[in-house]
Amino acid sequence: MLGIILAGGKGRRMGGDKPQRELAGRPLIAWVIDALMPQVDQLMISGDHKQLEPFNLPLLGDAAHLKGPAAGLISALNQARNIGAKGLLVVPCDMPFLPQTLGRDLAGGGVQVPQVAGDVPIWSISCWSQTALQQSPDLAAFSTQGKNPSLRAILAAYGATAKRFEKSMPFFGVNTRAALEQAHAHVRRRAVEAAP
Repeated sequence: MLGIILAGGKGRRMGGDKPQRELAGRPLIAWVIDALMPQVDQLMISGDHKQLEPFNLPLLGDAAHLKGPAAGLISALNQARNIGAKGLLVVPCDMPFLPQTLGRDLAGGGVQVPQVAGDVPIWSISCWSQTALQQSPDLAAFSTQGKNPSLRAILAAYGATAKRFEKSMPFFGVNTRAALEQAHAHVRRRAVEAAP
């Protein structure tokens, strides 16, 4: 199983350097690394920023002909095929509370994405079976008027299905300064609840 953390974005809504933004004294991406490391055989970061080098994980450049999250996802799919991975788990760098059972929860063949009850599927997270990785839809077929395809479009082309989850907090995305403050508050609440 190959794990890929998408960290190629600029994080402009947070003022830049989103993976390095601190949550409880640790970079956001470090929380994601800790969640994924026990679940995969190999872990990589999709993003070629020099600021990602201190995390001591292989860096995977985005697909050159695309921009945005689609570039990271296509690069991840190509890498998984190149190394003959038995599966692929893709997550963004800004979800610090991901469960350590995510890969197992999403396993089930094909391509699975999480969906919290009453909400839309979370397209930035996907789990791919070996069979799904061997498919090769034509990107041009679902690119919109020459624009970059969305994650949703790519995953739909692969026939992704949604797996229902009841709680939303594991999939809380920290992509604004306000969201970072909410994440800090959540960590503080957890600390209080865990105290003897």
